[in-house]
Amino acid sequence: MQFLTTGTKKYKFTLEGEMGLNVMYSKTKTETSWVLQVNNISGNRYIIDLVAYDIFLKECDNEGFRELFQVTRQFQKLYDEIKVITDWEGNLVEVLNQKQLIEKWKQIKIETIQYFNDDMNLDDFFSVNDEEFAKPEFLHRIIREVEFFFLYLQLGGYGRNFSSWGLTEIKRDNIYHCFTFKNQ
Repeated sequence: MQFLTTGTKKYKFTLEGEMGLNVMYSKTKTETSWVLQVNNISGNRYIIDLVAYDIFLKECDNEGFRELFQVTRQFQKLYDEIKVITDWEGNLVEVLNQKQLIEKWKQIKIETIQYFNDDMNLDDFFSVNDEEFAKPEFLHRIIREVEFFFLYLQLGGYGRNFSSWGLTEIKRDNIYHCFTFKNQ
């Protein structure tokens, strides 16, 4: 990956997926739009801001998965604005807005509890509590999983066309595989 100048560019990513959960099966199509701003280029590093400004479930043939999208979208709000340093290969070096993300995590938990019910405890539901979430290595890990970093900055290299990869299909867990769900 190599950015030659600072500046701003928009990206749109459409993901068509097939999901199965026990006997349920569904096909979905989501669309995510990002604004990437390269703020600084120095040495072999970039300071970038990544803002997700539209995330839509365009198609879904299963009401259960439609509801699941709404719940996961709530958690995706955490990644709506990320400021990081990456190296020239697109690898995450440092998260610059860690405090903002920690505060956003707390707000998302409050909103999600309201979405479900007042008795829901997300620290019990997820194996991630506030102390674990605030660790730099945890934030580093989950931000590396954001599809933008994988698809645009690491997989093919910035500026390469998808068709030049020679791949017909890419299989990968989504960002939420970092969280461990506990049976209630």
